[in-house]
Amino acid sequence: ELFRRLGAFAGGWDLDAAVVVVGRDRFAMLEGLEALCDQSLLVRLDRRAGSASATPRYGMLETVREFAITKLEASGEADLMRATHAYHFLALAEEADTHLRQSDQAAWFDRLEQDYPNLLAALVWYRSRGETEPALRLAVALGHFWEARCFLAEGRRWLEDLLSASDVAALPPSLVAAGLIKLGLLIWTQGDFAHAVGPF
Repeated sequence: ELFRRLGAFAGGWDLDAAVVVVGRDRFAMLEGLEALCDQSLLVRLDRRAGSASATPRYGMLETVREFAITKLEASGEADLMRATHAYHFLALAEEADTHLRQSDQAAWFDRLEQDYPNLLAALVWYRSRGETEPALRLAVALGHFWEARCFLAEGRRWLEDLLSASDVAALPPSLVAAGLIKLGLLIWTQGDFAHAVGPF
């Protein structure tokens, strides 16, 4: 059960994320993750990288992850796990966004970069479900990260796509405005000044 549910993650994940997404208490989760490591189904990414992180970080080889995804799809739990995963990483991005202009910004930028595959997976899942509002919230929360870490083209594509969605008029105006501001800043940073101040 634990192994297949972990297939919801893209790239690596830390212990805290596994507890929230999979839904076990911290001790049971740590015990289960280490048992999967002993079976070579998981790898400890923090040990491999020589990190002194206080929070263990895990991952799967891609072929193993593909097997976990197959098991997850067959279980009927895939939508629930992906929804929980997407919600967790939306919350992470929104929390991080409040820190990205503060004294601890470096740690939060690094955290977002480390979990970027999961953040993109959440965006893809929300978009595939037609859930434009949480997808746009996530894209807005990533706006400063995209700008600072030079993911300008990728951020622009996501914001343009979401702001062009058929249901965007039904979204909260403040959210749409925030999306337009983030999009304009990314376009401006790209040097595309004509589009930064006009229709995208």
